[in-house]
Amino acid sequence: MLVPRRWLCCAYLMAVLTLAGCYQSPRQKLMGRWYNADMSLRFRPDGVVLFNNLDGMARGRYFFTEDPQQVGESQGQRNLVLDVVRNGARQQYSFDATFLSDDRLRLLEVSMTAVDRPTDAIRQFALLRKAVEKPIVSVAGPR
Repeated sequence: MLVPRRWLCCAYLMAVLTLAGCYQSPRQKLMGRWYNADMSLRFRPDGVVLFNNLDGMARGRYFFTEDPQQVGESQGQRNLVLDVVRNGARQQYSFDATFLSDDRLRLLEVSMTAVDRPTDAIRQFALLRKAVEKPIVSVAGPR
């Protein structure tokens, strides 16, 4: 029995749309809350970041690009910058952010100038896990 050409086209189109719906750009993957034992970062679509660690809560803006920028000769690449305020003081962090999987993110802190880091050996990194966001469900009682 031959399968009609129209049926094959529809099946192919549905498969393509299904696969396309699963893809997330790196920017979309970044959205949400990422955490480990020492810190928590929440990236919002409007460019706001909430950064909580042992020093307290910081709030500010983040700048993420899918094309990393080289920072210095041997200091790595930067694709994520956090510009936050904590306890009235402005702080800026630059990272090489790499997705290890859909729910794992490695942040390698890179410096912007040689003054920021006395040696290349003092780099810090963090492995973060993405939090599973549960939808908020309201239960309406009888009226």
